[in-house]
Amino acid sequence: MKVRIDYEIGDDLIRGEIGNAFDHGIQYWCARVVANEFPDGAEYLSDIPTMGGEVLLTDHDGDTHTLNLAKLKKGIRAMSRECPDHFHDLIRQTGDCYTSDALIQCALFGKVIYC
Repeated sequence: MKVRIDYEIGDDLIRGEIGNAFDHGIQYWCARVVANEFPDGAEYLSDIPTMGGEVLLTDHDGDTHTLNLAKLKKGIRAMSRECPDHFHDLIRQTGDCYTSDALIQCALFGKVIYC
């Protein structure tokens, strides 16, 4: 049986997870995070993707990946399939840096590729 459940995840929650990832969760694979576009009203790098801008993440191999709103939306769906425990923590707001890392990786790659 297949069941579809709609759940609204607010921008503030996603911004918090992005900020946690940038500060604590992705350093072991991501060497650099910079703004590609800085929308009006954005104060922090974590605001940018949810406000229509883009953030560039460069991994330790020198490959650059773009994080934006469309990728975040796809990443949340991928996270629900690929990392259900982390997804559960995300929606219950009980996650940690590993949850935040999983969100970013699912948004960029469709799954967790760095462990």
